[in-house]
Amino acid sequence: MLDAKTGRNSTTGSAVEDSRFPARDEVAKRKLRVLKADYAADPPRSLAEQLEQIAHALTAKNLAQLLQVSKVTIYKLAKTNKLPSCRIGTAVRFDPGAVARWLRQA
Repeated sequence: MLDAKTGRNSTTGSAVEDSRFPARDEVAKRKLRVLKADYAADPPRSLAEQLEQIAHALTAKNLAQLLQVSKVTIYKLAKTNKLPSCRIGTAVRFDPGAVARWLRQA
């Protein structure tokens, strides 16, 4: 039986997920698989080459995973114009080609 207040199964105490909507972690994993598939067939040698093969704008989370830094670091670099970025409303996106050129300059 599901407890309405906690969203947990009252007999086992475990959290119950709504099967109509995928969990956020699953969505993030799926997006990362797509990113990896973009360059998995012929893995490039450098990170800049990997970025150039991506055909869509990157989120801060995507770029942070690729550069192995935190999202906060990505946002700070973008805010101080040290990392090329563009704003679309409140969202910040990164052009993979511009980021690749930025990496080569550094």
